[in-house]
Amino acid sequence: MIRGSNEDIIQKLENYKNLIVKYEAYSMLYDQLFPRTTPTISNEPKAHSDLCELERVVHQRLEVREMMAKLLEGMHGEIKEVVDLISKLPEPEDVVLLKHYILGQTYEQIAEGLHCSESTVHRIRARALEKLMI
Repeated sequence: MIRGSNEDIIQKLENYKNLIVKYEAYSMLYDQLFPRTTPTISNEPKAHSDLCELERVVHQRLEVREMMAKLLEGMHGEIKEVVDLISKLPEPEDVVLLKHYILGQTYEQIAEGLHCSESTVHRIRARALEKLMI
């Protein structure tokens, strides 16, 4: 199948999970800094300090959006590689890896969904990773 060490394959899968966590963190930060509200517009003249604050907020918003866009680019490349690896596996091995590394489910959640024990899920995961190394 795919040649590589167990550590390399696990690292690729963990990298993708970490990118998702980072993106979610940036997304939460973005939502906190810039709540989705409709700005009010008035005919009152704006003070210079108000315009500077607005400019600062707009600049900050653009910086966060740029960071999010870079993360999405990285995620796109990583997910393609990860899904290509996983898609070569039979069921239930592909399901376990997809649910854990792509969807972020815990082993307990996967076991519940597959109607098996957590230890079975761990064995399936180990077997899947071994197959990816062959």
